[in-house]
Amino acid sequence: MLEYIGAWEWYNTQLELAKKTLRTKKNKSVGERGAALHVMNQIQDRWISGVGIVTPHEDEYNSLSRSGSSSITAEGKYLQRKRINTQLYRGKMCTKLVKELGLGILFDRNIWVYVKSKIDQLDTLVKDIIADTRYTKLLQILSPQVEQLVKNGSPDLHIFYEDLKNAELLSENELRELEECFALEGDPLPHGQLESEIDRLIKDVNIKVLDQTRFGRDDTIAINDGIEIPCDIFDRLRPGKWLNSWTINALMQISDKPAFVRYSLSIPLDEENGNGDFRPIKHPLRGWAKKMAEFREKARDPSGDLVPLVFFCPINHQGSHFSLLEINERDKVIHHYDSRAKLNTSLRIEDIVQEQFGDLKFSYAEVPTPRQRDGWSCGIRTVWNFRRLSNNLSIGAGDTALNPERMILEVVEGLTACVEGGAMTKYIRRRRSGRERRPVTPGSMTIMRERGAQAPTGQGIV
Repeated sequence: MLEYIGAWEWYNTQLELAKKTLRTKKNKSVGERGAALHVMNQIQDRWISGVGIVTPHEDEYNSLSRSGSSSITAEGKYLQRKRINTQLYRGKMCTKLVKELGLGILFDRNIWVYVKSKIDQLDTLVKDIIADTRYTKLLQILSPQVEQLVKNGSPDLHIFYEDLKNAELLSENELRELEECFALEGDPLPHGQLESEIDRLIKDVNIKVLDQTRFGRDDTIAINDGIEIPCDIFDRLRPGKWLNSWTINALMQISDKPAFVRYSLSIPLDEENGNGDFRPIKHPLRGWAKKMAEFREKARDPSGDLVPLVFFCPINHQGSHFSLLEINERDKVIHHYDSRAKLNTSLRIEDIVQEQFGDLKFSYAEVPTPRQRDGWSCGIRTVWNFRRLSNNLSIGAGDTALNPERMILEVVEGLTACVEGGAMTKYIRRRRSGRERRPVTPGSMTIMRERGAQAPTGQGIV
């Protein structure tokens, strides 16, 4: 709906500009009709992002263009213009509703019906809503939540529940039921819910994907024909378990992300010397820098120009803790996100980044990140941060309370959707070249520096 509003506002701006600047052959103002005709001619045959296709559907276009002409036929142009006018009308109705009732009206379950109404019907609707004082109060409470949703990707339920309480729109029992249905991100899950969902996921993967009753030692799956994923990752999602680098990578793979986002397996900063102690790896990000260069070459646009990318890389600290490094070519910044930030760690990361990427001249910052209060959740927090940041959503501040079990539940629900939607399949092994490797197991000591991967040397403490 916001995009409909944006399209209408843009159209109005172009209309006013045309009325001021366009003249007829007799040097007179073109007027409203002439300006509208000019603007429509300008936008026809284009795509309005998010609002919809403003050309005929492909089958319509094909049926109208069988003569072989590269231009759209007269009938095709008529259908095209009719569709554009429909989208603009919806934007006009949305704009009117928001101006008279506030942004909160966009949350109304009947908003789609409203924007298709005739103008006189909409006027009557607005009058009826204004006369309903309780509903008007609710719309006033919802308006800032729309702004919060657009800005940060989610509403602020703390404020929403408090506003509902202060406005006395719900009884205490009704408010309590609402809070139970839509819990806050920091609230604990009901006892046993996560375990139950994981058990159901494991059962579904075995039956629906692998056609068996229980996992074998070497069972692996793939998501969207991607990398080989060992089936032991599902048990690693249980509360209190430390995620290894392969689990983190698999969860990053199935996350929704824009086309300009690239990511890698975790990069270790340290290697074990055989006595349980760790020593720093020299130039740990060098392999990742080479991989980034490969990504850039493959991301050129049709004209051959480089496309700015956003790179994310989990960082492993002494085999026991994960953080997230972002190298953003679009904003020309490098950010480090650490749920257990310490001064010595921050300084070390800054030095390593400066050594490897100083030539980029990007600004560097340690970003305040919601802190963990346990000894195991750094992995799922790294995944959660990646999912949010890659879609330009806020992760909150250092004092933001987030429940790691809710983060895991979000992932489990996503994996369940992969099973139900057919995106998860049994991994079919093909013959590997000498340079390829099977995924390492959590207990392996192998470090694959060039690929930027690390196999944790134990269960980890964070």
